Amino acid sequence: MAKDKLTEYSATNASNDVIGDISVAEGMLPSAVNNALREQMTHLKNFSDGTDAIDALAVDNLKLDGNTISSTDTNGDISLSPNGTGDVVVASDNLLISNVGGVGVNSTDNIFINATNTGIKLLDDEASVIPCQSGGSNNDNALDLGFSTVRWKDLYLSGGAYIGGTAAANALDDYEEGTWTPTVSNSSGYAAQVGRYTKVGRLVTLQFQVQWTQSGTTFGILSGFPFTIDDVSRITIVGREYNSAGFLIQANTQVSTTQSYSLCKSDGTSTAVNGQSYGWGAHFSYIT
Repeated sequence: MAKDKLTEYSATNASNDVIGDISVAEGMLPSAVNNALREQMTHLKNFSDGTDAIDALAVDNLKLDGNTISSTDTNGDISLSPNGTGDVVVASDNLLISNVGGVGVNSTDNIFINATNTGIKLLDDEASVIPCQSGGSNNDNALDLGFSTVRWKDLYLSGGAYIGGTAAANALDDYEEGTWTPTVSNSSGYAAQVGRYTKVGRLVTLQFQVQWTQSGTTFGILSGFPFTIDDVSRITIVGREYNSAGFLIQANTQVSTTQSYSLCKSDGTSTAVNGQSYGWGAHFSYIT
């Protein structure tokens, strides 16, 4: 039987008695040697050109079998290392990793990495990173970022976070903690000036303690708020005076400013004792 390509040869020496249709069995004619060699060179050239394929090729610990590249070493790795500045190029849209996921290209220029139905996709035109599923298709409102026992550490945002929806009303664009210096007009000096604030979105919450020496016989205003009050909020600040008579002191905030109106007692009067040391503290919130 003629053997016209490499895959038809046998691993058993005695079974290879023809090359093409030229007999190379024991007792072959000397004139057949040259023709047999030429025929075998044709087979090798056809293999080199890819005209005649082989079933599998093993090189050292690497085996190429059909569409599969595997390691013949049980614990062996397979490395794809381009020469110089070359790249490893996957011509297809998808590079599958076993049966659990893959890396691919979706919609021409969007790269995705996924494990079954959990993945991320890099949107080139939108400059966004979004959740995706198998094949790189979008996976809206289905995946979590971390979970209760495996958490990310810190999140740094220069913009805002949309919570519970995608409208402007759902945007949280600021969170801040800091200190501020409460100042009372009509004072000649201070024994204490302590202020702290927390800002969440537009909501500002202030805490303060101020102790001053009164100058004149009328209470002044409280100022130094860290953020301007909006044009609607009129908040009453109430706290007990803690350094002398112990009466309530209150004041209303002034819209579009960083201060209150004049301080007064609970009976509405603003009369103070010149030279008296007063202490006042409270906490309140307003919209900026």
